[in-house]
Amino acid sequence: MSLADTLVAIFIFTLIMGMLIGVYLTYNDVFKIQIAYNELNSSSTIAFDRMSKNIRAAINVVEVHTINSTEYTTDYDTLILEIPSVDNNQDMIPDTFDYLVYYKNGAFLKANLEADASSSRNSGIKTITSFVDTIIFNYNNTDYSQISKVEIILKNTKTVGKKQLQIIMQSSVELRNK
Repeated sequence: MSLADTLVAIFIFTLIMGMLIGVYLTYNDVFKIQIAYNELNSSSTIAFDRMSKNIRAAINVVEVHTINSTEYTTDYDTLILEIPSVDNNQDMIPDTFDYLVYYKNGAFLKANLEADASSSRNSGIKTITSFVDTIIFNYNNTDYSQISKVEIILKNTKTVGKKQLQIIMQSSVELRNK
């Protein structure tokens, strides 16, 4: 084999290896983006479902309430709900209520629950999702005691490499127990 043949073989080998590495890197980037999108979608869906379920179960939207020693005010990015307390069998306890607030804290959507002493729910703060770009609550009445429907707009965002992924969810939920 001559020097020219060897150089051509090395050149072709280098081209093939470059293409294979390029295909691998592209596949790897697409795989990371798909994993991140699935995580973002799952987190958004779980948060949206949890909020919708609790809004449907609520008796009232409360304007101002102190929950676990922190005072909250219902507004465009904070929602306070008065929910009937439930016992261990998930039966409502008459004239007994738990208070739940959803609020944005940085990129986190948090839920702070203050359960009545007789309730089977556990009081405390939980992170609902950690990708919140925007949370908006719209109400069908300016009188908080008359609110019967809450519109939720949730925009979750996650950056993977140079790509920014977004999921926007929107729905109106009626307070069933109103």
